[in-house]
Amino acid sequence: MKNNKTIYLCILILLSFSFYPVMSAAQPRIPRPPVTIPARQFSAILVAHGSANSNHNEKIITLKNNVRSAPTSNPSMSGLEVALLGNNSLARMDSALNYFHGRGARQILLIPLSPCSYIRHAEIKILANDKANGLGMPFQFTLAPAMDDHPVAAEIIKEQARNKSVNPQNESLLLFAYGPVEELENITWLRLLEQMGERIGKEVGFKEVECATVRNHSADLIAEQSIIDLRRKARALRENGRVIVVPYVFEDGPYTELQSYLSGIVPPEDIVSEGFISNAKTKDWVQDVITRGMRQPVVKEVNRHWSTEKGPKGNF
Repeated sequence: MKNNKTIYLCILILLSFSFYPVMSAAQPRIPRPPVTIPARQFSAILVAHGSANSNHNEKIITLKNNVRSAPTSNPSMSGLEVALLGNNSLARMDSALNYFHGRGARQILLIPLSPCSYIRHAEIKILANDKANGLGMPFQFTLAPAMDDHPVAAEIIKEQARNKSVNPQNESLLLFAYGPVEELENITWLRLLEQMGERIGKEVGFKEVECATVRNHSADLIAEQSIIDLRRKARALRENGRVIVVPYVFEDGPYTELQSYLSGIVPPEDIVSEGFISNAKTKDWVQDVITRGMRQPVVKEVNRHWSTEKGPKGNF
């Protein structure tokens, strides 16, 4: 009898195991939550031409650190580095690319620390691509516009002019910048400066506002003429009172070159000597660029072809 009971018990155990898959299959399956794919991350590089002045280069590094330590304006940004162009060992483009490649980055936003998108702007992306190809790194680059007439740039210029001003009703503003080599790009840049300068002049209450570019990388005759035009504008403003000169540049002064251009017309103490790199608001511009991520506005190309649709109508 005991043997029979043992046999029956074994048969029941075997039957229970044979029915388990059928029973488990009959149970309703709990759906798994959908797999969420995180937003595509990107890294960013602050690109500057660098300077023989090591203090200026260190201030660029400080700007990077201030941006990184601030609350993130775009959670998709995974890192921020600096690349100083030229023979500068402090921060090189290939060093930044190697660093991001080691972290698995594939998309890189290039942020030019430059006033104007029409001064050797496209060369930044070409250089980055050449460096990446030489290192065998398949990055996707997006080039952000330069500062141009961004509202932060206008705020900085307005702040600098106000700090230098004593009585704006008896003063004029001369907004100075370096200009592109090409004539059409220089015209475009001057128009942006003039529009920005006009708004600043009205808000501060200056008597007059003039804008001028010096094109010292152009042919000698063009460069000389740009200095003549700068002096002519400054002299005309000086006839009606004090002239405040605000240079739209990133590096701090004193700007001995600009002082020599305006020698005998505007005294050095009436020329602002602080560049954008020392202004706390510059960080806000960088943050605004980062907020847009890899979707940056495209810098509009200058139209080089005359069209009858845009020209005068009728006979002429």
